[in-house]
Amino acid sequence: MRKPNILLIVLDATRYDYCSCYGYDRLTTPNLDHLAEEGVLFENAISPAPWTLPAFAAILTGLYPSQTGIYITRMLDPQYDTIARVLGRHGYCSFIISSNSWLSTDFGLVNDFDTIHKLWQLWQIDDDVTSVNVIYRTKNNENIYRAAVKSYLLKKNAFQNVINYIYYRITQRIDTGASRTLGPFKRWLAKQNGPWFAVIHFMEAHLPYRPPRSWWQRFARNPRLVRRLHKADQRRIFWRHNAGVEQLTEEELEAWRDLYAAEVAYQDAYLGQLLNWLRITDQYDSTCIIVVGDHGENLGEHGLLNHQYCLYEPLIHVPLIIRYPPYFSQGNRVSTLVSTLDIYQTIMDVAGVKGPRVESRSLLEATARPFVISEYGTPRTPPMSILSKFGLTPQHLKRFERGLTALRTDQYKLIVGTDGSLELYDIQADPAERTNLASQRLDLVEQFKAMLADWQQVHETSLVDQQATIEEVDPSVVERLRELGYLD
Repeated sequence: MRKPNILLIVLDATRYDYCSCYGYDRLTTPNLDHLAEEGVLFENAISPAPWTLPAFAAILTGLYPSQTGIYITRMLDPQYDTIARVLGRHGYCSFIISSNSWLSTDFGLVNDFDTIHKLWQLWQIDDDVTSVNVIYRTKNNENIYRAAVKSYLLKKNAFQNVINYIYYRITQRIDTGASRTLGPFKRWLAKQNGPWFAVIHFMEAHLPYRPPRSWWQRFARNPRLVRRLHKADQRRIFWRHNAGVEQLTEEELEAWRDLYAAEVAYQDAYLGQLLNWLRITDQYDSTCIIVVGDHGENLGEHGLLNHQYCLYEPLIHVPLIIRYPPYFSQGNRVSTLVSTLDIYQTIMDVAGVKGPRVESRSLLEATARPFVISEYGTPRTPPMSILSKFGLTPQHLKRFERGLTALRTDQYKLIVGTDGSLELYDIQADPAERTNLASQRLDLVEQFKAMLADWQQVHETSLVDQQATIEEVDPSVVERLRELGYLD
Protein backbone atom coordinates (compact mmCIF):
# COMPACT_ATOMS: atom_id res chain seq x y z
CA MET A 1 0.00 0.00 0.00
CA ARG A 2 1.39 3.39 -0.98
CA LYS A 3 2.20 5.76 1.83
CA PRO A 4 0.08 8.94 2.02
CA ASN A 5 1.30 12.24 0.68
CA ILE A 6 1.92 14.96 3.27
CA LEU A 7 1.15 18.62 2.54
CA LEU A 8 2.14 21.11 5.24
CA ILE A 9 0.80 24.61 4.56
CA VAL A 10 2.29 27.26 6.85
CA LEU A 11 0.49 30.59 7.12
CA ASP A 12 3.13 33.06 8.27
CA ALA A 13 2.09 35.59 10.93
CA THR A 14 -1.54 34.45 10.78
CA ARG A 15 -3.59 34.90 13.94
CA TYR A 16 -6.17 32.29 14.81
CA ASP A 17 -8.73 34.93 15.80
CA TYR A 18 -8.63 36.56 12.34
CA CYS A 19 -9.79 33.31 10.73
CA SER A 20 -13.57 33.09 10.40
CA CYS A 21 -13.57 29.41 11.39
CA TYR A 22 -12.15 30.54 14.75
CA GLY A 23 -14.86 33.15 15.24
CA TYR A 24 -13.70 36.28 13.42
CA ASP A 25 -16.83 38.31 12.71
CA ARG A 26 -16.04 38.92 9.02
CA LEU A 27 -15.60 36.22 6.39
CA THR A 28 -11.84 36.09 5.86
CA THR A 29 -11.12 32.39 5.38
CA PRO A 30 -13.91 30.54 3.53
CA ASN A 31 -11.47 27.97 2.13
CA LEU A 32 -9.85 27.29 5.49
CA ASP A 33 -13.33 27.11 7.00
CA HIS A 34 -14.35 24.43 4.49
CA LEU A 35 -11.18 22.46 5.23
CA ALA A 36 -12.01 22.62 8.94
CA GLU A 37 -15.50 21.27 8.23
CA GLU A 38 -13.90 18.27 6.54
CA GLY A 39 -11.17 17.74 9.11
CA VAL A 40 -10.15 18.61 12.65
CA LEU A 41 -9.72 22.12 14.02
CA PHE A 42 -7.49 22.54 17.08
CA GLU A 43 -8.84 25.42 19.14
CA ASN A 44 -5.81 25.84 21.40
CA ALA A 45 -2.69 25.34 19.31
CA ILE A 46 0.31 27.19 20.72
CA SER A 47 3.56 27.96 18.91
CA PRO A 48 6.84 27.41 20.80
CA ALA A 49 8.16 30.71 19.41
CA PRO A 50 6.77 34.05 18.15
CA TRP A 51 8.72 34.37 14.90
CA THR A 52 9.59 32.29 11.87
CA LEU A 53 13.09 30.89 12.38
CA PRO A 54 12.58 29.24 15.80
CA ALA A 55 8.90 28.48 15.14
CA PHE A 56 9.69 26.67 11.88
CA ALA A 57 12.62 24.87 13.49
CA ALA A 58 10.28 23.52 16.18
CA ILE A 59 7.80 22.24 13.59
CA LEU A 60 10.48 20.61 11.44
CA THR A 61 12.41 18.99 14.33
CA GLY A 62 9.77 18.39 17.01
CA LEU A 63 12.03 20.16 19.52
CA TYR A 64 11.77 23.39 21.48
CA PRO A 65 14.03 26.30 20.44
CA SER A 66 16.13 26.02 23.60
CA GLN A 67 16.83 22.38 22.77
CA THR A 68 18.25 23.13 19.32
CA GLY A 69 19.95 26.34 20.46
CA ILE A 70 18.62 28.16 17.44
CA TYR A 71 18.08 31.43 19.28
CA ILE A 72 21.81 31.55 19.91
CA THR A 73 23.19 30.15 16.67
CA ARG A 74 20.51 31.37 14.21
CA MET A 75 21.37 28.16 12.36
CA LEU A 76 19.76 24.73 12.67
CA ASP A 77 22.50 22.26 13.44
CA PRO A 78 22.48 19.33 10.96
CA GLN A 79 22.58 16.87 13.87
CA TYR A 80 18.80 17.29 14.20
CA ASP A 81 16.65 15.10 11.99
CA THR A 82 14.04 17.18 10.21
CA ILE A 83 10.77 15.82 8.86
CA ALA A 84 12.17 15.97 5.32
CA ARG A 85 15.24 13.94 6.26
CA VAL A 86 13.30 11.23 8.11
CA LEU A 87 10.67 10.87 5.40
CA GLY A 88 13.41 10.85 2.77
CA ARG A 89 14.81 7.70 4.34
CA HIS A 90 11.45 6.06 3.73
CA GLY A 91 11.01 6.88 0.06
CA TYR A 92 9.48 10.35 0.21
CA CYS A 93 10.52 13.14 -2.12
CA SER A 94 10.35 16.60 -0.57
CA PHE A 95 9.67 20.14 -1.74
CA ILE A 96 9.47 23.53 -0.05
CA ILE A 97 8.48 26.89 -1.50
CA SER A 98 8.75 30.20 0.32
CA SER A 99 9.57 33.88 -0.06
CA ASN A 100 10.98 34.19 3.47
CA SER A 101 14.78 34.28 3.65
CA TRP A 102 14.82 32.46 6.98
CA LEU A 103 13.97 29.48 4.77
CA SER A 104 17.13 29.71 2.72
CA THR A 105 20.09 27.38 3.13
CA ASP A 106 21.90 30.08 5.13
CA PHE A 107 19.91 29.08 8.22
CA GLY A 108 19.78 25.30 7.84
CA LEU A 109 16.03 24.71 8.06
CA VAL A 110 15.53 23.61 4.46
CA ASN A 111 18.78 21.81 3.72
CA ASP A 112 17.17 18.35 3.91
CA PHE A 113 14.59 19.09 1.20
CA ASP A 114 15.15 17.63 -2.25
CA THR A 115 13.81 20.76 -3.95
CA ILE A 116 13.85 24.30 -2.59
CA HIS A 117 11.95 26.89 -4.59
CA LYS A 118 12.88 30.46 -3.65
CA LEU A 119 10.11 32.82 -4.65
CA TRP A 120 12.56 35.73 -4.60
CA GLN A 121 14.32 34.17 -7.60
CA LEU A 122 13.18 34.03 -11.20
CA TRP A 123 16.34 32.07 -12.04
CA GLN A 124 16.52 29.20 -9.53
CA ILE A 125 20.22 28.84 -8.76
CA ASP A 126 22.06 27.49 -5.73
CA ASP A 127 25.30 29.41 -5.97
CA ASP A 128 23.94 32.92 -5.70
CA VAL A 129 24.33 35.77 -3.25
CA THR A 130 21.87 34.16 -0.88
CA SER A 131 24.23 31.26 -0.28
CA VAL A 132 27.57 33.04 0.06
CA ASN A 133 28.75 34.03 3.52
CA VAL A 134 29.81 37.63 3.33
CA ILE A 135 28.66 39.83 6.13
CA TYR A 136 31.74 39.34 8.28
CA ARG A 137 34.01 39.99 5.35
CA THR A 138 32.49 43.44 4.99
CA LYS A 139 34.35 46.24 6.74
CA ASN A 140 32.47 47.97 9.53
CA ASN A 141 32.30 51.29 7.74
CA GLU A 142 31.61 49.84 4.31
CA ASN A 143 28.18 49.92 2.73
CA ILE A 144 27.00 46.31 2.78
CA TYR A 145 25.15 46.56 -0.53
CA ARG A 146 28.15 48.09 -2.28
CA ALA A 147 30.31 45.32 -0.84
CA ALA A 148 27.84 42.70 -2.07
CA VAL A 149 27.86 44.07 -5.59
CA LYS A 150 31.64 44.34 -5.65
CA SER A 151 32.34 40.93 -4.14
CA TYR A 152 29.57 38.78 -5.52
CA LEU A 153 27.26 40.24 -8.14
CA LEU A 154 30.23 41.13 -10.29
CA LYS A 155 32.08 37.86 -9.76
CA LYS A 156 29.58 35.00 -9.35
CA ASN A 157 26.49 34.42 -11.47
CA ALA A 158 26.39 38.13 -12.19
CA PHE A 159 23.72 38.02 -14.88
CA GLN A 160 21.43 35.65 -12.97
CA ASN A 161 21.78 37.60 -9.74
CA VAL A 162 20.97 40.91 -11.37
CA ILE A 163 17.89 39.40 -13.02
CA ASN A 164 16.83 37.81 -9.73
CA TYR A 165 17.25 41.07 -7.86
CA ILE A 166 15.13 43.00 -10.37
CA TYR A 167 12.54 40.21 -10.32
CA TYR A 168 12.38 40.31 -6.53
CA ARG A 169 11.91 44.07 -6.41
CA ILE A 170 9.13 43.98 -9.01
CA THR A 171 7.20 41.01 -7.63
CA GLN A 172 7.25 42.38 -4.07
CA ARG A 173 5.03 45.20 -5.31
CA ILE A 174 2.41 42.63 -6.34
CA ASP A 175 2.36 40.27 -3.37
CA THR A 176 4.78 38.22 -1.29
CA GLY A 177 4.40 35.10 -3.35
CA ALA A 178 0.87 33.72 -3.01
CA SER A 179 0.04 34.31 -6.68
CA ARG A 180 3.25 32.55 -7.77
CA THR A 181 3.13 29.52 -5.48
CA LEU A 182 0.86 27.03 -7.20
CA GLY A 183 2.71 26.93 -10.55
CA PRO A 184 6.11 25.71 -9.25
CA PHE A 185 4.41 23.23 -6.94
CA LYS A 186 2.36 21.76 -9.80
CA ARG A 187 5.45 21.44 -12.01
CA TRP A 188 7.37 19.67 -9.26
CA LEU A 189 4.49 17.37 -8.42
CA ALA A 190 4.08 16.33 -12.07
CA LYS A 191 7.50 14.67 -11.85
CA GLN A 192 6.76 12.60 -8.74
CA ASN A 193 5.94 8.90 -8.90
CA GLY A 194 6.08 8.00 -5.21
CA PRO A 195 4.89 9.53 -1.94
CA TRP A 196 5.79 13.16 -1.38
CA PHE A 197 6.15 15.70 1.41
CA ALA A 198 5.66 19.34 0.49
CA VAL A 199 5.75 22.56 2.50
CA ILE A 200 3.91 25.58 1.12
CA HIS A 201 4.77 28.78 2.99
CA PHE A 202 2.37 31.69 2.51
CA MET A 203 3.61 35.12 3.58
CA GLU A 204 0.67 37.42 2.82
CA ALA A 205 -0.29 38.09 6.44
CA HIS A 206 3.28 39.12 7.25
CA LEU A 207 4.03 42.82 7.58
CA PRO A 208 4.17 44.91 5.43
CA TYR A 209 0.46 44.65 4.69
CA ARG A 210 -0.05 45.59 1.05
CA PRO A 211 -2.99 43.55 -0.27
CA PRO A 212 -4.31 44.42 -3.74
CA ARG A 213 -6.74 47.33 -3.82
CA SER A 214 -9.74 45.13 -4.52
CA TRP A 215 -9.04 43.21 -1.34
CA TRP A 216 -8.41 46.04 1.10
CA GLN A 217 -11.51 47.80 -0.17
CA ARG A 218 -13.59 44.82 1.01
CA PHE A 219 -12.40 45.27 4.57
CA ALA A 220 -11.73 49.01 4.87
CA ARG A 221 -14.11 50.67 7.29
CA ASN A 222 -12.25 53.93 6.68
CA PRO A 223 -10.99 53.73 3.07
CA ARG A 224 -9.11 57.03 3.24
CA LEU A 225 -7.12 55.97 6.30
CA VAL A 226 -6.55 52.43 5.05
CA ARG A 227 -5.24 53.79 1.75
CA ARG A 228 -2.82 56.08 3.60
CA LEU A 229 -1.46 53.28 5.79
CA HIS A 230 -1.25 50.96 2.78
CA LYS A 231 1.12 53.40 1.06
CA ALA A 232 3.01 54.47 4.19
CA ASP A 233 6.44 53.33 5.40
CA GLN A 234 5.05 50.56 7.59
CA ARG A 235 8.44 49.65 9.02
CA ARG A 236 8.82 53.18 10.35
CA ILE A 237 5.30 53.03 11.78
CA PHE A 238 5.76 49.80 13.70
CA TRP A 239 9.21 50.66 15.05
CA ARG A 240 8.16 54.08 16.32
CA HIS A 241 4.93 52.62 17.68
CA ASN A 242 6.75 49.85 19.57
CA ALA A 243 9.24 52.37 20.94
CA GLY A 244 6.35 54.43 22.28
CA VAL A 245 7.50 57.50 20.38
CA GLU A 246 4.65 57.88 17.88
CA GLN A 247 1.87 55.40 18.38
CA LEU A 248 -1.11 54.81 16.13
CA THR A 249 -4.44 56.17 17.34
CA GLU A 250 -7.38 53.83 17.91
CA GLU A 251 -8.83 54.91 14.56
CA GLU A 252 -5.51 54.19 12.84
CA LEU A 253 -5.21 50.85 14.60
CA GLU A 254 -8.62 49.87 13.26
CA ALA A 255 -7.44 50.70 9.73
CA TRP A 256 -4.18 48.80 10.37
CA ARG A 257 -6.21 45.75 11.41
CA ASP A 258 -8.40 46.07 8.33
CA LEU A 259 -5.30 45.87 6.15
CA TYR A 260 -4.22 42.77 8.04
CA ALA A 261 -7.66 41.15 7.68
CA ALA A 262 -7.54 41.84 3.95
CA GLU A 263 -4.18 40.07 3.72
CA VAL A 264 -5.56 37.04 5.58
CA ALA A 265 -8.47 36.91 3.13
CA TYR A 266 -6.25 37.40 0.07
CA GLN A 267 -4.01 34.58 1.30
CA ASP A 268 -7.02 32.30 1.81
CA ALA A 269 -8.06 32.77 -1.82
CA TYR A 270 -4.78 31.24 -2.97
CA LEU A 271 -5.04 28.53 -0.35
CA GLY A 272 -8.38 27.71 -1.98
CA GLN A 273 -6.77 27.49 -5.42
CA LEU A 274 -4.20 25.05 -4.07
CA LEU A 275 -6.78 22.83 -2.38
CA ASN A 276 -9.05 22.91 -5.41
CA TRP A 277 -6.20 21.77 -7.65
CA LEU A 278 -5.65 18.77 -5.36
CA ARG A 279 -9.33 17.92 -5.74
CA ILE A 280 -9.24 18.23 -9.52
CA THR A 281 -6.18 15.96 -9.75
CA ASP A 282 -7.69 13.34 -7.39
CA GLN A 283 -4.97 13.83 -4.75
CA TYR A 284 -7.14 15.50 -2.12
CA ASP A 285 -8.19 12.39 -0.20
CA SER A 286 -4.81 10.64 -0.51
CA THR A 287 -2.98 13.62 1.01
CA CYS A 288 -2.73 14.49 4.68
CA ILE A 289 -3.25 18.27 4.65
CA ILE A 290 -2.01 20.27 7.62
CA VAL A 291 -2.55 24.03 7.80
CA VAL A 292 -0.88 25.92 10.62
CA GLY A 293 0.26 29.40 11.55
CA ASP A 294 3.94 29.48 12.44
CA HIS A 295 3.20 32.40 14.78
CA GLY A 296 0.70 35.24 15.11
CA GLU A 297 0.91 39.02 14.95
CA ASN A 298 0.60 42.00 17.29
CA LEU A 299 -2.02 44.47 16.10
CA GLY A 300 -1.79 47.05 18.86
CA GLU A 301 -2.27 44.81 21.90
CA HIS A 302 0.03 45.82 24.75
CA GLY A 303 1.20 48.75 22.64
CA LEU A 304 2.94 46.48 20.12
CA LEU A 305 2.88 45.87 16.37
CA ASN A 306 4.51 43.12 14.27
CA HIS A 307 5.73 39.94 16.02
CA GLN A 308 8.40 40.90 18.50
CA TYR A 309 9.11 41.48 22.18
CA CYS A 310 6.42 39.35 23.84
CA LEU A 311 4.77 35.97 24.32
CA TYR A 312 1.17 37.16 24.54
CA GLU A 313 -1.65 35.24 22.87
CA PRO A 314 -1.69 37.28 19.63
CA LEU A 315 1.80 35.91 18.88
CA ILE A 316 1.67 32.32 20.07
CA HIS A 317 -1.98 31.19 19.68
CA VAL A 318 -2.26 30.03 16.07
CA PRO A 319 -4.66 28.23 13.72
CA LEU A 320 -4.13 24.50 13.22
CA ILE A 321 -6.36 22.36 11.00
CA ILE A 322 -5.71 18.83 9.74
CA ARG A 323 -7.64 16.93 7.08
CA TYR A 324 -6.95 13.27 6.37
CA PRO A 325 -10.10 11.11 6.48
CA PRO A 326 -8.41 7.79 7.39
CA TYR A 327 -7.17 9.23 10.70
CA PHE A 328 -9.07 12.45 11.46
CA SER A 329 -12.85 12.56 11.85
CA GLN A 330 -14.82 15.17 9.91
CA GLY A 331 -15.87 18.41 11.57
CA ASN A 332 -14.24 17.73 14.92
CA ARG A 333 -13.03 20.60 17.12
CA VAL A 334 -10.39 19.76 19.72
CA SER A 335 -10.21 22.08 22.71
CA THR A 336 -7.26 20.47 24.49
CA LEU A 337 -3.92 22.27 24.57
CA VAL A 338 -1.45 21.28 21.85
CA SER A 339 1.86 22.61 20.57
CA THR A 340 2.69 23.15 16.92
CA LEU A 341 5.80 21.03 17.40
CA ASP A 342 3.32 18.14 17.71
CA ILE A 343 3.03 18.29 13.93
CA TYR A 344 6.34 16.41 13.74
CA GLN A 345 5.19 13.18 15.41
CA THR A 346 1.78 13.44 13.78
CA ILE A 347 3.39 13.33 10.35
CA MET A 348 5.56 10.39 11.40
CA ASP A 349 2.50 8.44 12.53
CA VAL A 350 0.44 9.28 9.43
CA ALA A 351 3.34 8.23 7.19
CA GLY A 352 3.89 5.09 9.25
CA VAL A 353 7.58 5.75 9.85
CA LYS A 354 9.71 5.87 12.96
CA GLY A 355 11.61 9.05 13.68
CA PRO A 356 13.94 10.09 16.51
CA ARG A 357 12.65 10.55 20.03
CA VAL A 358 11.67 14.21 20.32
CA GLU A 359 9.30 16.43 22.32
CA SER A 360 6.55 16.15 19.75
CA ARG A 361 3.38 14.25 20.64
CA SER A 362 1.13 12.77 18.01
CA LEU A 363 -2.14 14.59 17.43
CA LEU A 364 -3.67 11.23 16.48
CA GLU A 365 -3.87 10.54 20.20
CA ALA A 366 -6.27 12.21 22.62
CA THR A 367 -3.65 12.76 25.32
CA ALA A 368 -3.77 16.37 26.45
CA ARG A 369 -0.66 18.30 27.39
CA PRO A 370 -0.82 19.65 30.97
CA PHE A 371 1.05 22.71 29.72
CA VAL A 372 2.96 24.02 26.71
CA ILE A 373 6.11 26.11 26.55
CA SER A 374 6.91 29.12 24.36
CA GLU A 375 10.31 30.82 24.23
CA TYR A 376 11.62 34.15 23.00
CA GLY A 377 15.36 34.77 22.95
CA THR A 378 16.81 38.13 23.86
CA PRO A 379 16.25 40.27 20.74
CA ARG A 380 19.06 41.79 18.75
CA THR A 381 19.23 45.57 19.15
CA PRO A 382 19.08 47.25 15.73
CA PRO A 383 22.27 49.15 14.85
CA MET A 384 22.29 52.91 15.32
CA SER A 385 22.60 53.43 11.57
CA ILE A 386 19.17 51.84 11.21
CA LEU A 387 17.49 53.32 14.27
CA SER A 388 18.49 56.83 13.25
CA LYS A 389 16.41 56.47 10.07
CA PHE A 390 13.35 56.18 12.29
CA GLY A 391 14.39 58.87 14.77
CA LEU A 392 15.16 56.33 17.48
CA THR A 393 18.07 55.41 19.74
CA PRO A 394 18.89 52.06 21.41
CA GLN A 395 17.49 53.50 24.65
CA HIS A 396 14.01 53.58 23.14
CA LEU A 397 14.05 49.77 22.90
CA LYS A 398 16.09 49.06 26.02
CA ARG A 399 13.13 47.68 27.98
CA PHE A 400 12.74 44.86 25.45
CA GLU A 401 16.24 43.46 25.96
CA ARG A 402 15.27 40.32 27.83
CA GLY A 403 14.55 36.72 27.03
CA LEU A 404 11.08 35.38 27.81
CA THR A 405 9.73 31.93 28.60
CA ALA A 406 6.02 31.23 28.92
CA LEU A 407 4.35 28.26 30.58
CA ARG A 408 0.71 28.05 29.50
CA THR A 409 -1.94 25.75 30.92
CA ASP A 410 -5.59 25.58 29.90
CA GLN A 411 -6.42 28.43 32.26
CA TYR A 412 -3.24 30.32 33.13
CA LYS A 413 -0.07 31.62 31.59
CA LEU A 414 3.13 32.52 33.44
CA ILE A 415 5.70 34.59 31.56
CA VAL A 416 9.17 34.73 33.10
CA GLY A 417 11.74 37.26 31.91
CA THR A 418 15.50 36.99 32.21
CA ASP A 419 15.33 40.49 33.72
CA GLY A 420 13.38 39.06 36.67
CA SER A 421 9.96 40.12 35.41
CA LEU A 422 6.95 37.93 36.13
CA GLU A 423 3.52 38.03 34.50
CA LEU A 424 0.59 35.78 35.34
CA TYR A 425 -2.67 35.85 33.41
CA ASP A 426 -5.96 34.01 33.72
CA ILE A 427 -6.45 33.27 30.03
CA GLN A 428 -10.03 32.11 30.44
CA ALA A 429 -11.25 35.10 32.48
CA ASP A 430 -8.90 37.62 30.85
CA PRO A 431 -8.17 36.47 27.28
CA ALA A 432 -6.70 39.87 26.37
CA GLU A 433 -4.11 39.47 29.18
CA ARG A 434 -4.78 42.93 30.62
CA THR A 435 -4.48 42.10 34.33
CA ASN A 436 -1.16 40.79 35.65
CA LEU A 437 -1.98 38.59 38.65
CA ALA A 438 1.63 37.82 39.60
CA SER A 439 1.57 39.95 42.77
CA GLN A 440 -1.87 38.68 43.81
CA ARG A 441 -1.46 34.95 43.21
CA LEU A 442 1.98 34.20 44.58
CA ASP A 443 0.89 30.61 45.15
CA LEU A 444 0.28 30.05 41.45
CA VAL A 445 3.47 31.89 40.50
CA GLU A 446 5.55 29.58 42.70
CA GLN A 447 3.69 26.51 41.46
CA PHE A 448 4.26 27.37 37.81
CA LYS A 449 7.86 28.43 38.39
CA ALA A 450 8.51 25.03 39.96
CA MET A 451 6.86 23.31 36.98
CA LEU A 452 9.01 25.35 34.61
CA ALA A 453 12.18 24.58 36.58
CA ASP A 454 11.38 20.85 36.51
CA TRP A 455 10.74 21.02 32.76
CA GLN A 456 14.04 22.80 32.16
CA GLN A 457 15.93 20.28 34.27
CA VAL A 458 14.42 17.33 32.42
CA HIS A 459 15.15 18.91 29.05
CA GLU A 460 18.55 20.23 30.09
CA THR A 461 17.65 23.77 29.05
CA SER A 462 17.44 27.15 30.74
CA LEU A 463 15.74 30.49 30.19
CA VAL A 464 16.66 31.78 26.76
CA ASP A 465 18.85 34.73 27.70
CA GLN A 466 21.69 34.90 25.21
CA GLN A 467 21.63 37.52 22.52
CA ALA A 468 22.53 36.32 19.05
CA THR A 469 23.87 38.20 16.10
CA ILE A 470 23.24 37.46 12.44
CA GLU A 471 26.53 35.85 11.57
CA GLU A 472 27.78 34.75 8.18
CA VAL A 473 24.65 35.76 6.31
CA ASP A 474 24.62 37.10 2.80
CA PRO A 475 23.74 40.73 2.12
CA SER A 476 20.77 39.91 -0.09
CA VAL A 477 19.38 37.75 2.70
CA VAL A 478 20.00 40.56 5.18
CA GLU A 479 18.18 42.98 2.91
CA ARG A 480 15.10 40.76 2.63
CA LEU A 481 15.04 40.13 6.38
CA ARG A 482 15.35 43.88 6.92
CA GLU A 483 12.41 44.51 4.59
CA LEU A 484 10.38 42.02 6.62
CA GLY A 485 11.22 43.96 9.77
CA TYR A 486 13.52 41.52 11.53
CA LEU A 487 16.75 43.47 11.48
CA ASP A 488 15.69 47.07 11.76
